[in-house]
Amino acid sequence: MANPAPYSDTTNQASGLVWMPVKFTAGASGALPALSAFAQHNGLAAAAKPSGTGIYTLTLEEPYLDLVDFSAKIKQASYSSSGACNVEITADATSGQTRLLTLLVTTSAGAAVNLASGDVVILMLCLQYMNCQ
Repeated sequence: MANPAPYSDTTNQASGLVWMPVKFTAGASGALPALSAFAQHNGLAAAAKPSGTGIYTLTLEEPYLDLVDFSAKIKQASYSSSGACNVEITADATSGQTRLLTLLVTTSAGAAVNLASGDVVILMLCLQYMNCQ
């Protein structure tokens, strides 16, 4: 049977999408571990905890055309609604030379908060790496 789709290959690779898992366990005072200590980090060049409550940055190895999708989960070391519950993207510069994502970690009420020691963060980024149109 012939492929009924207008394109012969409709997989994620053919469409130029890359799924990038990121997983790490926060250190003392919300510090990020060395990139080599991340459980998942393929595609990341760097990760940092700049000044500012709840702010974290991820630098991608390669420029991408667009951030298509994002999901995040936090497994707290010890649950507290006033601890880190959510992750939002506040800035997305994935194309060009910057390749930087800025994340904001918040409580269940939406207040910025740093990760606690032992909190596990699991992110899934879906990036468009080529223009298929």
